[in-house]
Amino acid sequence: GELNITEVQGALEQLGVACRSRWDRMVLMERLDEARAMAAMAGAEDVSTLGSSFISFGDFVHLIRLLRSSSDRFSEVMVSRVAEELDFSMDEVIEFRENFIRLKRRKEGSSPPLTRGAVASEDGISTADVTKLLRSLGLSMSSIQRDRLLRQLECVESTSTGLVTFVGFLRIMHWLVGTNFLGINAVVARH
Repeated sequence: GELNITEVQGALEQLGVACRSRWDRMVLMERLDEARAMAAMAGAEDVSTLGSSFISFGDFVHLIRLLRSSSDRFSEVMVSRVAEELDFSMDEVIEFRENFIRLKRRKEGSSPPLTRGAVASEDGISTADVTKLLRSLGLSMSSIQRDRLLRQLECVESTSTGLVTFVGFLRIMHWLVGTNFLGINAVVARH
């Protein structure tokens, strides 16, 4: 079967890809044609017509792949820029990413293996996850310190649902170390 453009937009919104503005819809139509070309090159039999507002399931699968790889590339560029801005080494970023992914997986209750180049998706971690991380390091905080941390967490990058993104996590780690919040530097030096 085929999906019309409204159904495609609805499905994409369910996946977290908003197509609200005229510009978003125009870009989506261009991406649809790219997805159709990818499907045709892959030998798909049910490729829909270029420029059509209908899309086959095979085209839709290629569209999702295209959007996902685009999003991953953008995320990696953002991570690189912020890491450079915060003067983090690549090894530090990798270690932070592994911790971020562990926090996400602990929350989600799954633990697929970590890969060195794994992209941290734009899902995020909650502010409670950050406080749990600090507690797991043996750090405790007063209500005043907790409020200070929460205010800082409000200033970093987050998802539309308020979860701290990986870029936000890098910024909060930089702040924690830069201010030696709760004496974290001594704890990190021991690990």
